[in-house]
Amino acid sequence: MALADDLSVALKEAMKAKDKPKLDAIRQIQTEIAKKKSEKGEEVNDELVLGVISSYVKKMAKAVEEYQSLGDKGVEMANKIQFEIDFLSTYLPEQL
Repeated sequence: MALADDLSVALKEAMKAKDKPKLDAIRQIQTEIAKKKSEKGEEVNDELVLGVISSYVKKMAKAVEEYQSLGDKGVEMANKIQFEIDFLSTYLPEQL
């Protein structure tokens, strides 16, 4: 099964379970995929999906550091973003 299909299945499961954090993460990735697809005119394939997830995870890792540097004010947002990173990392290949 393609990664885009996996994300669609995960989205449906998150909707049924009313799992808002997962819903937010998957919807964000699907939006990023749609942007990339329209920019480059490419077909959605595993390579495109992996690239989008990878760049999003990197971007969010920097955001976590910034929120953590805010102290107590940024803890809640940092935790939300860290959940997204952890969840989306399950779709990425293992790092060596």
